[in-house]
Amino acid sequence: MKNISLKEMLAQDLPYGFLQGLHKILGIIYPKSESEVNENPDYGSSEAEYVLGHHRRALCETRFREVGIEHGIECEMKQPINGGCKHVQLIIGRFRLSLCHIQSPGSFPRFSYVREQYAQINEHISQTQIFPQESKPAEQSFFGIIVHTESNKKSQFGFAGIGFPNKDFHKWAQPPIDLHDIIECQSKPIEETNIKIAESEEASPKFKPNKVNRTNQRER
Repeated sequence: MKNISLKEMLAQDLPYGFLQGLHKILGIIYPKSESEVNENPDYGSSEAEYVLGHHRRALCETRFREVGIEHGIECEMKQPINGGCKHVQLIIGRFRLSLCHIQSPGSFPRFSYVREQYAQINEHISQTQIFPQESKPAEQSFFGIIVHTESNKKSQFGFAGIGFPNKDFHKWAQPPIDLHDIIECQSKPIEETNIKIAESEEASPKFKPNKVNRTNQRER
């Protein structure tokens, strides 16, 4: 029986180019949000520090939704039961994904009623994160959070990965998988196919023009 990991599932279900586009836009948003807030003359330094996270979140959620739609992914806006800002959720294949900033690559997201509610669908995630390929999971069997954080400077994007909280939303059932690793998993079969095509073309016989035909062409 062949087993398949969450990373491989993500590589299969997510459209090629989506993660590359999201990673690129996060790299733009971090310095953009920091400069727009700190250069605003209406904010003092302490107010700018408070606003930065909210401004960055607004930009990230907007572009997360737009990049998803650009790649044909279904999008829903989820309102927390206690009010507050709506959360963008993208639905593709076996996954329901949201976006969240964390303090460091090893951190767990802050509590959210929306995230806690959807984490309950992760009850079948085991500690090993390996699933039989033959057991077809129902659609949206897994709730993942695309977490992102800054590098040493708040103005610089540092890391993004997709993690899966346990059903009680207390800790990671699957720690965040680096977006680069998922992209590499997606790219591998494409690269292998290109190599096979190149090898096939190189192995194909190269036919030279018939000598008689070339003589006739010169005589004409």
